[in-house]
Amino acid sequence: MPVIYLIGFMGSGKTTIGSRLAKHIHYKFIDLDRSIETKTRRTIPEIFETSGEEHFRKLEQQILIEISGIAKNLVISTGGGTPCFVNTMNFMLQSGTCVYIKMHPQSLLIRILHSKKPRPLLEGMEEDELKTYIERKLAEREPFYCRAQHTVKGENLQIATLAEILGF
Repeated sequence: MPVIYLIGFMGSGKTTIGSRLAKHIHYKFIDLDRSIETKTRRTIPEIFETSGEEHFRKLEQQILIEISGIAKNLVISTGGGTPCFVNTMNFMLQSGTCVYIKMHPQSLLIRILHSKKPRPLLEGMEEDELKTYIERKLAEREPFYCRAQHTVKGENLQIATLAEILGF
């Protein structure tokens, strides 16, 4: 099977689900954000701060293409914006299987509020502002996410169910 790409909004659980799915189906797991940080020796927030989002998105696509070519039997969790820039969604659809982990905006808000992971695009936002941001950005990104070959509900997603949907 080609590469499995997990896409969805930040906080949807792509990394956790990806890691568990890969273990369940005996694939290798790669978190795109961690790969970017390892390759650049900088954190995602540092890249955003020093080089800007446009530079980050080009770098993100370049590294995604590199890691997608290393092996078959690979699950890659992408960043929330990965499918929405520089034709990256087209690349993922052509080179693998995309799974959109869809979540309700309120579920995303709760997860993001309780997350310990730094989110450079959300720094300094109050809860009401964050809720509005999630709803607006999700509406912008959903047309990209919905191009995935599979859409699954992220709340209470069972790994065995996802594996079955993917034919394992």
